Amino acid sequence: MKKLLFSLLAFLALTAQADGGMWFLKLMEQQHLADSLKKAGLKMPLDQLYNENGPSLRDAIGQFGRGCTGEVISPDGLVLTNNHCGYSYVHGISTTQRNYLRDGYYAKSRAEELPVKDLTFTFIIAIEDVTEAVEAAAKAAGIDTYTMQSQGFLKPFGEKLFKASKYSTMPGARGSVVAFFSANRFYFFVEQTYKDVRLVVNPPLNIAQFGGNQDNWVYPRHNPDFAIFRIYADKKGQPAAYSAKNVPLKRETYLPISLKGINEGDYTMIMGFPGHTQRFLTSDALSHLMNDTYRPVVEAGRAELAFNASEMARSEAEKLALQDEDMSLNNLVKNYGGAIESVRKNKLIETLRKEEKAFQAFAEKSGNPAYKTVVSDIAKLMKEYSDTVHDATLITRTIITDGIFVHPLDAANFLRLMRSGKPEDKADAAERLRAALYITPGKSDFSQDQRRYAALAPVWEKNCRLQSSKA
Repeated sequence: MKKLLFSLLAFLALTAQADGGMWFLKLMEQQHLADSLKKAGLKMPLDQLYNENGPSLRDAIGQFGRGCTGEVISPDGLVLTNNHCGYSYVHGISTTQRNYLRDGYYAKSRAEELPVKDLTFTFIIAIEDVTEAVEAAAKAAGIDTYTMQSQGFLKPFGEKLFKASKYSTMPGARGSVVAFFSANRFYFFVEQTYKDVRLVVNPPLNIAQFGGNQDNWVYPRHNPDFAIFRIYADKKGQPAAYSAKNVPLKRETYLPISLKGINEGDYTMIMGFPGHTQRFLTSDALSHLMNDTYRPVVEAGRAELAFNASEMARSEAEKLALQDEDMSLNNLVKNYGGAIESVRKNKLIETLRKEEKAFQAFAEKSGNPAYKTVVSDIAKLMKEYSDTVHDATLITRTIITDGIFVHPLDAANFLRLMRSGKPEDKADAAERLRAALYITPGKSDFSQDQRRYAALAPVWEKNCRLQSSKA
């Protein structure tokens, strides 16, 4: 997920037509979010929701780890997050002798709170619209803003802005520029990251993940999907690397836990880092996403999950070794598979086509030539790249999987050989496919990689669209 998309999802708990969506808190007024929240039942002043110049909920909600949301729930830096968000970090400190993932963990004192490798907690300090500056930089470089975003130019640009900002000397702070609205607007984010985050409570796996993947992405849930951590800082309250001398982070703004329970019709909202939205795709772009990106991941993912299950049944050590990877893949396959099914059941593509007809009527009257062809231009682009994207996605999930590479095979070169009309290239590609052997850096035993390849290569052969590969 986009790690810096600081958004809010608000909805009414009572109404059947919930006011759901993603809003950028920086643009509360422009996107009429303020009006929607008040209408839904929000009673607190809006400047207590998001305020860069005073206390607000922004100070209690941050990014947990690499992309999840965490909430500070005590004045001493206690953080609540989802169990699946803490899963990989708890996995990282577990062993077959002390399996905190399987058996759970409860620190009875602060002295028992466990350091967690590579876990961070990040607060958003400020957000600034820098669209004009990005456009000027792109013009000076002779490129458009989309190219500037897609080719990695935003990173050094953001670092330059940060060095010139008033936040440059803030401990643990960094700045970056993020593209929004398909690279039409750009925002400069200043974050402060704490690197000493410790495990306090993790429920046992059979409780925390009760129902397994069958209950994932389905509501209501029947498991306590939570974990509790604590942020530590130096004695001045500033970010610092782990040290026994660090103290719990003091936070004036936090979310107290109410024991009063909830009632039907209570106002409900979610604030955090939900990722990104694809609501504004055209019908052809949505079809391309479902069929050429999501579907090959699901097809290959199901085969890989079956393979993981057989490997994990070999021993407790093998189970622990693959558990984090398997959890992540399970989540992805369920998400993508559910999206494909939802789009089909709700006939979303058909609905979008009707909306596009209405848009086309508007475009014809608008007098703007770009409006008249934009939908058909996107359709042509999707058609042209559909097979390439499908097979590149499929080969990445089968022949070359995450974190593992095949020697001397790489996806781009392999696809080039497969598409070639030259007999010698086709023969070379076929030979490479047959001879490919997974090699994981640092491993001395490749037997599991060979078994994985044997399980997943047939998925490529069955589902790839390149005719030459099936010859």
